[in-house]
Amino acid sequence: MEAQKLVRDVHINTELVEWVSNLVRATRASHSEVKFVNEWVRWGAGPRAGQAMILTAKARALLSGRFAVTQDDIRHVAYPVLRHRILMNFKAESEGVTSDAVTAHLLETISIRKGI
Repeated sequence: MEAQKLVRDVHINTELVEWVSNLVRATRASHSEVKFVNEWVRWGAGPRAGQAMILTAKARALLSGRFAVTQDDIRHVAYPVLRHRILMNFKAESEGVTSDAVTAHLLETISIRKGI
């Protein structure tokens, strides 16, 4: 229980929170400007995906002996967090495009502010 409380106290930079929000929002075809998402995704992740990504990134940072989240933490947890929250359309399924491919594409496409 103490570890769970401690995880919530791990610092995350405002720019990283914004980046997570942009990543999650970009998974939704109705809100995405990313052609890849509009072509392959039937249903994207909701707001709780962002919450889960931030909390698991905090846990990863703490388990790594750090008291602040890094971009690497976000990149690492993005796949398992988004994997079951992004539903692919028929075209994607028939061509073997997975939610991990969408996540990888978004991590390459959605940039974070400079200075981190």
